[in-house]
Amino acid sequence: MTEIFKRMTNLLFLLCLAACSGKSDVVTLLREAEMYMDERPDSALCLLDSVKSMGELTGQEHALWCLLYTQAQDKNRIEHTSDSLIQIAVKYYDGTDLEDRKMQAYYYCGRVFQDLSDAPQAQGCYLKAYEVGKNLNNNSLLGRLCANLGTLYTYQELYQPALDFQKEAADYFLLDEDTVSLSIAFRNIARIYICENLSDSAKTYYSKALSYTSDVHAFYIFNELADAYGRIGEYEKGLSYARKANTLTQTVDDSCLVSFTLGDIFLKTGQLDSADHYLSFCLRSPNIYTLAGTYYLLGQLEKRQNNLEQYVLFQEKYEPLKDSIEQQSRMETLIRNQCLYDYRAVEKEKEYYRQEAYRTTIRLYRIYLGAILFVIAVFIFFVYRSKKQRQKEEQLNQSLRLKDQDYRQSQAFLKEKEDSIARLMEKLELEQKKREGIIYELGKQIEQERQEKEKIVVRLNEVQELAQKKNAESEEQLRNQLEVQIQMKEEIEERLKNQLELEQSKKEAVEKRLKLTIDLTCESKNKQALLSNTDITKEEALFYDSDDYIGLYSDWIKLAKDEWQILQDRIDCILYIDFTHRLKSLYPNISILELQICCLTKLRIPVKRIAVLLSTNSQTISVYRKRLYTKFTGKKGSAKDLDLFLFDF
Repeated sequence: MTEIFKRMTNLLFLLCLAACSGKSDVVTLLREAEMYMDERPDSALCLLDSVKSMGELTGQEHALWCLLYTQAQDKNRIEHTSDSLIQIAVKYYDGTDLEDRKMQAYYYCGRVFQDLSDAPQAQGCYLKAYEVGKNLNNNSLLGRLCANLGTLYTYQELYQPALDFQKEAADYFLLDEDTVSLSIAFRNIARIYICENLSDSAKTYYSKALSYTSDVHAFYIFNELADAYGRIGEYEKGLSYARKANTLTQTVDDSCLVSFTLGDIFLKTGQLDSADHYLSFCLRSPNIYTLAGTYYLLGQLEKRQNNLEQYVLFQEKYEPLKDSIEQQSRMETLIRNQCLYDYRAVEKEKEYYRQEAYRTTIRLYRIYLGAILFVIAVFIFFVYRSKKQRQKEEQLNQSLRLKDQDYRQSQAFLKEKEDSIARLMEKLELEQKKREGIIYELGKQIEQERQEKEKIVVRLNEVQELAQKKNAESEEQLRNQLEVQIQMKEEIEERLKNQLELEQSKKEAVEKRLKLTIDLTCESKNKQALLSNTDITKEEALFYDSDDYIGLYSDWIKLAKDEWQILQDRIDCILYIDFTHRLKSLYPNISILELQICCLTKLRIPVKRIAVLLSTNSQTISVYRKRLYTKFTGKKGSAKDLDLFLFDF
């Protein structure tokens, strides 16, 4: 009851899915069907039948539906009557890189052709699937594929390739741990050895099949193993396996098969009564092959007992059955040969059309090649002509471009200098604002001193009044105190006067520095005008590729005096006009070491390399850079601020 309830629940679930399939995602439904395929193929087929709107499916979804539907039919043992569905899947997956799907499509295409009794087509599809999937990790499908190929080769009596594929199928089933399929593969190998009259090998593989088989298939293995022992003369073992098979019979046909094997063994061992008993039971069999064999063995039994009339009677019954079997075999052979002929004819026709298409393609390629060569020749002629014209135009415009380039460089240089002047003016305004603030603070201090002076005068008058009342000693003491206060007042006035003079001198120094900067800028403009025909950018590129720069950047151990002089001349005269001259003019207190640090920073030499060239360490260079920024701008800043200041200077 529990199993019935479970199946009813699954059926209701599938019906719900089928009812919602018009609104649900088709990809999800196909994925669900593929999940049910191995364990519940009937449920998978029900899900796939629920897809009605085929016109709304994409090419990939339609191909997958056709593949899964064919697979579900094969799993449910529904005989295929047409290859139209699977051909859609084959045609789609044949043009993709989905190797697993391609292998499945070819395999089930072979299964369809096998049901249609088209062995050559089925074999071709199986071989294509084998070539695609032999490097894939799909042991179950590869095992079934090799088993089917072995069966087809067995039908064609090509026993060696049949053995090879059946053994390979057994290896795949062993890896997949599929004991049922493994026992069937061993049984098929044993049957092939029987066809080749190699009973010993057949016996070995029947024993292997028996070790893996289940109770459902054990009957057939026992019966065939008994027949194999009977063929090689080991009748006792044959009888023991036949009796084991007799205990597993379920139908009349099964009993007839075992009885035929027992009758054959008893006849070979001379136990005629037992043979007659079992062979007489075989007359109930509906199988034409079993009946024919039974009549033949009964005839042989009567012949050995000298009952010639009964022998003739059984022979007369045996001959029509034998003729029917031979006629059926001939018909199967004719059908197989006709299929093979049709297959070869189709392949020959395909090859003819393939060759014709190849010849047509070659002719078209020749025509296209001639046309392309003609077009290339015309194109080369026009390109050559236009190239000549462009060369003339280039020669005419080259001088204008050079002049325009020089003009743009001069404008860029002037703009850079104007920006520098603007920054200096901003600094001057800041300094002037600071000076005004200082003057204002000094005025406030002077006013406070004046007020204190008045207070002191008032107090002095009071002291004079008191002095008249006191004795001479007290008067002298007060006079001394007054002189000390007057002296302190005079010192304060002197200090304020010095501060005013210092601020005035700073203002004059800033104005002088600004005037000097403007003069230096004008001088730089004049020098730039004189050097307008020199490509500064090109000079910088040449310098960065020169041995001097390479020596600075990596090779030199120390910056010698003569090397420093060459470097300074090159910076001032070519790279950055009057760079060191402007620094010395604006900041007269700058030392040689500080000037060298500024130049090397302007050339973008790393800090560690500067320390090596100047025989010091990186920390000292960093301290110098911070002090230089404070000296140049009057503000505190980092080493990177100095780099930005020098790059813009």
